[in-house]
Amino acid sequence: MTTGLIIAVKVAAHVVDSTALRVIGLSVFIVIISWNPNASPMH
Repeated sequence: MTTGLIIAVKVAAHVVDSTALRVIGLSVFIVIISWNPNASPMH
């Protein structure tokens, strides 16, 4: 029971870390695009 709980916590922490990294990466990407409109594929 305890081992399962520890594994669940580790998995949850890994998922949260991955999501946070994705959000941070996306935010940086958006900021770079908005700072460099000439480099943006949308323009």
